[in-house]
Amino acid sequence: MKILLTAINAKYIHTNLALRSIRAYIGQYGFSATLSEYTINQPFDDILASIYLQAPDVVAFSCYLWNISLVRRLCVELKKLLPSLHIWLGGPEVSYNSGSFLRENPAVDLVLIGEGEETFRQLLSSLNEGGNPTDVPGIAYRASGAIYQTNPAKPMDLAALPFAYEDLSAVKNKILYFETSRGCPFHCSYCLSALTPGVRFVPLAQACSFLRRFLQAGVRQVKFVDRTFNCNPAHADGILSYLIQNDNGVTNFHFEIAADILADSTIALIQSARKELFQFEVGIQSTCAQTLEAIHRSCNNRLVFQKVGQLLAPGNAHIHVDLIAGLPLEDYQRFARSYDEVFALNADMLQLGFLKVLKGSAMEMEGKRYGIVAQEQAPYEVLQTDVLSYSDLLRLKQIEVLNERLHNSGRFRASLSYLLNKTASPFHFLEGFAAELSRLDRWGNAWGKYDLHCYLYEYAQILWPGEHDLIWYMRHDLFSRENAKGIPPLLNQSLYVYYRAAIEAYRRDEKGHSSVSKKNSHIEIYPFSPITGEKGLCALLYQYGDSSVEMDNITEQLFPEQAPATQQKPL
Repeated sequence: MKILLTAINAKYIHTNLALRSIRAYIGQYGFSATLSEYTINQPFDDILASIYLQAPDVVAFSCYLWNISLVRRLCVELKKLLPSLHIWLGGPEVSYNSGSFLRENPAVDLVLIGEGEETFRQLLSSLNEGGNPTDVPGIAYRASGAIYQTNPAKPMDLAALPFAYEDLSAVKNKILYFETSRGCPFHCSYCLSALTPGVRFVPLAQACSFLRRFLQAGVRQVKFVDRTFNCNPAHADGILSYLIQNDNGVTNFHFEIAADILADSTIALIQSARKELFQFEVGIQSTCAQTLEAIHRSCNNRLVFQKVGQLLAPGNAHIHVDLIAGLPLEDYQRFARSYDEVFALNADMLQLGFLKVLKGSAMEMEGKRYGIVAQEQAPYEVLQTDVLSYSDLLRLKQIEVLNERLHNSGRFRASLSYLLNKTASPFHFLEGFAAELSRLDRWGNAWGKYDLHCYLYEYAQILWPGEHDLIWYMRHDLFSRENAKGIPPLLNQSLYVYYRAAIEAYRRDEKGHSSVSKKNSHIEIYPFSPITGEKGLCALLYQYGDSSVEMDNITEQLFPEQAPATQQKPL
């Protein structure tokens, strides 16, 4: 019997943990399975042909918001091509409406509900022995034209789970997913994790033994899928301590945490870690107390802000904070306030997401009292609420794009900071910029590499006529990321011609500066420091490695007796 586990990921760099876990688990019982991974960006016909040519007896799909439409199409065509093929589906997108899903999708034979490892093993045993699937808990299936559903499966003992990855060398440069717990202690109405009571943990020693394999293989990044990694401080501290003590200097680990319940011991560990060893995602979602109450999110935002500040202070961990637009009771202006309050934390990333009314979630029922209308098909995103119109959401979509391009991309770090220091509200700055782009009909067009620089400069001129320093901040942003070439005329301003002799002398310096080649470095002279804003000549050396940029302030070496700003030569 040939079993094909099929993952259709959102991006090539992603990997599927669920199917790997099933493959490893059933392998302990003598069953083998092939894993095939694709992406939603691959041509449909290519995926269909690949599955068909493998001639499986059973094909199992892992179903999520991003791939369910594609999976449905594949099931229809596969059933035509291979009528005797058993098509099984699992995952959050089919676990909470299994009966209706089977009725609407006649090509699908069976749905695994909830955790899949033990259920999958029992299904294979039943199929091998010619048994009846009614004996297998945790499934919905069709037989003789009718739909049946068995009793729920018991929660897995996570100590029974083997290491999920067979060959780390083949995926070491991808994002690898890992879990040390299942369940969540909170009950947010928009989240499916709220439907599973309690939290179960992989034994600490076992989790660390699995993590050792990632560290030994030198993989790029491991993302923990634990819903609230720090809900058990002893468990979290044990994991973090192990990773700090066995740091390989390469692998990065990502965690989702609840900041308000962070223990002091956990914060101390994080603050002691190597820079970029850890990154943390903190779901804030809203700063409106009434909204948090409406979605059953027990969260102390005062503590959240305090703890996030403690995480950010050393500058060694990447901190990512989340907001959700379209939640109950939060209108456009109140969301603007949430955005500004969270933006003020100065986190490395601020993700602006939109409410998704997931099938089976409490929000699916409770949302009606708040006038929440969502898309009928995946991703079930909010269209409007009783206090937020569709027009408001369209404006927020534009602001989200600018938030991503200007803030989260890191391409405008100095430029955006400089401009926002002139404004009272980051939200309304982005709102105004979005409106100006709409007025000039610049939405809907593919933006070139430097188009947004030019558009931002034009918008700054509207707000602050004669604003000129922004160009210097933009140049600093450019060279902080790459040895930029083909810079548009707007940004071609340079003081190099005035200080060429000093720059060349620095490169020839017998103390070793001659090793600073023009190919792998850039020296830029500014009329002020783009880092601190301090007036007076500032010389920065940018050195470009394989995957990083190092920056040194060489002002004193280049200009031992720096001239006052008033004596600088004109541009």
